[in-house]
Amino acid sequence: MKKVYFIRHAKSLNNYDCKDIDRSINQKGEKHIKFMANLLKDKGIMPDIIISSSAKRAFQTAKIISDIVGFQSQIVQKKELYDSSLSDFLQVFHEIDDKFKSVFIIAHNPCISEICELLSNSVIDHMPTSSIFCIEFEQDCFKNIQNHSGKVLFFDYPKLHKNK
Repeated sequence: MKKVYFIRHAKSLNNYDCKDIDRSINQKGEKHIKFMANLLKDKGIMPDIIISSSAKRAFQTAKIISDIVGFQSQIVQKKELYDSSLSDFLQVFHEIDDKFKSVFIIAHNPCISEICELLSNSVIDHMPTSSIFCIEFEQDCFKNIQNHSGKVLFFDYPKLHKNK
């Protein structure tokens, strides 16, 4: 059994003076991802591994989540998750070591939305920034996980909590 938490990076600065990969999260993004990370912490969710895109905003998102939930290991950065194709993303997914049962993956639209739809057979169209889409798989081996085989456990994002 595997649980994978697909997390879209926090909202970032619209800084056109730097490369896209080097953009940082903004104040609102930091606030939102801290809120979402605290929801994970309150539910007692702890990953065995955190895998992040190599983009600065994705790694910052991963670091904030890691600090809040108390994750003690190193965050794994994968350049294949930045500006990736769906096949690149799937390759990273299928290569995850099977010893890990609970995985956080921090990445970008459109691929993160596409992989969630593909693996769960859900229609989500667009994952907002700081959103979390959790899928459970019956398989014990990542490379054997088939398309449309996952069960959605939850899909949460900051705007769902706007009035709280």
